[in-house]
Amino acid sequence: MNAKFMLPKIKNFLYCGVFILILKVYGSASSILPFYNDNIDTVLAILGVGCLGLHCIMMQYYNRKILLVYILVSLLALYSTIRVGNYGIFITAVTCLAIYGEDPKKVIEFIFKYECLFFVLHLIFAIIRIPFTGDFYSQIIDGVERLNMGFGHPNRFSVLVFNLLLMWIWLNFKNIKYINILIIFGISLINYKLTRTRTNETAILILLIVLLFYKHFPQKTSNVLRIVAMFITPVLSIISMLAVILYTKGNNIVLVALDKALSGRIRLGAYAYEHYGISFWGRTLLTEKIQYDETYQLNYFTFDNIYTDISMRQGIIWLILLIVLFYVLAKRKNDDINFAIIAWGIYGITEVHGLNVYMLFVVLLTCELFKKCSGIIENYNRK
Repeated sequence: MNAKFMLPKIKNFLYCGVFILILKVYGSASSILPFYNDNIDTVLAILGVGCLGLHCIMMQYYNRKILLVYILVSLLALYSTIRVGNYGIFITAVTCLAIYGEDPKKVIEFIFKYECLFFVLHLIFAIIRIPFTGDFYSQIIDGVERLNMGFGHPNRFSVLVFNLLLMWIWLNFKNIKYINILIIFGISLINYKLTRTRTNETAILILLIVLLFYKHFPQKTSNVLRIVAMFITPVLSIISMLAVILYTKGNNIVLVALDKALSGRIRLGAYAYEHYGISFWGRTLLTEKIQYDETYQLNYFTFDNIYTDISMRQGIIWLILLIVLFYVLAKRKNDDINFAIIAWGIYGITEVHGLNVYMLFVVLLTCELFKKCSGIIENYNRK
């Protein structure tokens, strides 16, 4: 992989806000950082969003129409945030809006390098504290010993690894060599040995196979990438919801087998669908421990599939918006972007963090649709 790793400068309010929100996301993801609490998390969220808001106000290339769109989107995101009870969508929306007029690749490279830094520092801290605390970050989940490396849950650690690997692949897509693919496979294998996250490893293996095909048959694979990227989000959304609805009608042998392969994700979605149904604008749902449910044999509840999570908790309005944006973006035939959209779609089957761009960056790529949507930016940059 690249030998050079210079940390970019925090040169304006945009990058200051992004930096603060990286701190916020990694701080809230960690279970071992001393002194970090909900109050600090809230302060960082407000400071980060405030810096991004100041950047939007100070940039002179925002005209009235753009500002009106920004206000409407921000209000919608804020409304969803209040209804759902977390900052994820609002932070993502404000970050995407603030990047208007910037090169998304530079912003993503900034995020990649600082998230790499915090990830490595957190990992070093986690290892150093083992002899002092006796905490080996081990959890027994469904009878399997898994490590979380100080991030509270093995899946959360795996998400961060997946995001860093995917960002590196996207940033270096045209220049990836076989040795890079081998190294990525090695890192994913180490992650699997630590966390035993089968779905994460499966997703990475699928993507590495796609990369190999792309290197051998770039033109043919390019067309396939475009078509798959255009339709993967709506298709997997429909499949996920159909599986959930059919599961509530009766546990047929195919769905039971599929649910087992997906570590109970269909069953979790079916429980949510039967008890709460679909939400258009989003709403607060209590997860984690629940009263034991004999039908679904659950004593805890969470979402582990982004399509069911958005449809029943985050608000299906965001799924509709993403389907449209990803479809239009995929039609532009950018192979690296289409690869990332496909990665987002596949990973969404197994995790819910895809709407937080600091946990999974792909939604930031939709900013490519707007960076040259008028002559305002070009005129501003010439001054």
